[in-house]
Amino acid sequence: MAERLQDVSRPGAPPKFTEEQRCQMAAFACEAPMKAGRPISQWTGREIADELKKRGIVEQISPRHASHLLKKGGCNRTVSGIG
Repeated sequence: MAERLQDVSRPGAPPKFTEEQRCQMAAFACEAPMKAGRPISQWTGREIADELKKRGIVEQISPRHASHLLKKGGCNRTVSGIG
């Protein structure tokens, strides 16, 4: 029975980020940009990608992917500026 419940390997590229990195990215996306010393009220894809690399959370991430994180993360980007 346990054999049937195991996942089979799936096609496609392996994930680029670990679960820990994903958790750190999601938590970071909820932070206010001012807390990171950025003089903006809302995160943009480029700003968050730069900050993720600067903090060493990821080695490389595109602004587009970082923007996707903002949308997927469940944080309200317009409210995040106040803290």
